Amino acid sequence: MINRDAELLAERWVDDYLDLFNYAGTIGDVEWQKEIIEILNNSKALIQHEIRTTIMQHLWHKYDLVNEKMLELFSKMKHVNSSVEELSIKELIWNLKLQRIDLARRIKTYCG
Repeated sequence: MINRDAELLAERWVDDYLDLFNYAGTIGDVEWQKEIIEILNNSKALIQHEIRTTIMQHLWHKYDLVNEKMLELFSKMKHVNSSVEELSIKELIWNLKLQRIDLARRIKTYCG
């Protein structure tokens, strides 16, 4: 999933700059076209940065969702009436904690 998303992001990024290049040509701005060519020549590093940023945003979003779900479950656990239900909620919380650990590892990997 992430690799395909990265490919699509890279394609979209290049397409956007090619559109700008064409527009610069249409309005006769040769200097802007030169700048765009320079950016496209350095596109690999720029695209990698954009991909990293997008992946980080996605991971942080998932991390936040896990935290929200955990808070909901902790709140729900305060009002349970049976030990079976409490055990079920604790199990869900445990699984969410494991997900959060995995997400934290992945975030750390992308941070450097």
